[in-house]
Amino acid sequence: MAKQKHPKEGFQHSDYGRIKKVCSIWICINHALQKDDVINTYRIQETCETNIWHAAKEDYDLITAVMVYPKKEAVQTEKEIANAVKQKDENKQRLLELLKILFIKNLAIVDKKEQLQKGYGILMEREIEEEVMDMCNFSDFIEQRGIEKGLEQGIEQGLLQGIAVGKKEGKAEGKVEATILHVKKLMQRINVSAVDAMNMLDVEDDIRPAILQSLQHS
Repeated sequence: MAKQKHPKEGFQHSDYGRIKKVCSIWICINHALQKDDVINTYRIQETCETNIWHAAKEDYDLITAVMVYPKKEAVQTEKEIANAVKQKDENKQRLLELLKILFIKNLAIVDKKEQLQKGYGILMEREIEEEVMDMCNFSDFIEQRGIEKGLEQGIEQGLLQGIAVGKKEGKAEGKVEATILHVKKLMQRINVSAVDAMNMLDVEDDIRPAILQSLQHS
């Protein structure tokens, strides 16, 4: 949000009233089971601590963070989706299914394209197809670096540094590196502390010291 108005100088020469609301959406694919298919929204709210006075909501409601936790499972059929939406909001359910199509490891690119076209009417133009490829490559990286399943095929190449490591080392190192990246982005996007960012991302306690140490030296 700060980038909208003179990021180097802050807001001193800016028209605050013209700032546009920002919605930051985080798709979390490495989460605890109890978060399966959870969508949580975080907003700024007003609390009167002393005298009662209310500002116009549009003056402070300038950022919303949405955390989406799609369940890691096989993509459902149209019939299964129809049954599921009877119990859940249809739009939210279809969003979750869309994310599963994009991030499920065992679907080939051509299958993802077919699912998107048939189920959602999304035609694969070059620009969109490149973005889908990027997301699919990211999900490959997640699995290769051990965040979700660990390294299953020996030594893999890291996405950021290209360092080849063994299975055990790659799993731990990959988790820390990727988590640091997510924590940094969340801190920048919604202006929260490292601890708050780790709490929102449900970062494990055993890797938090390493993340904090890395952030202090970055």
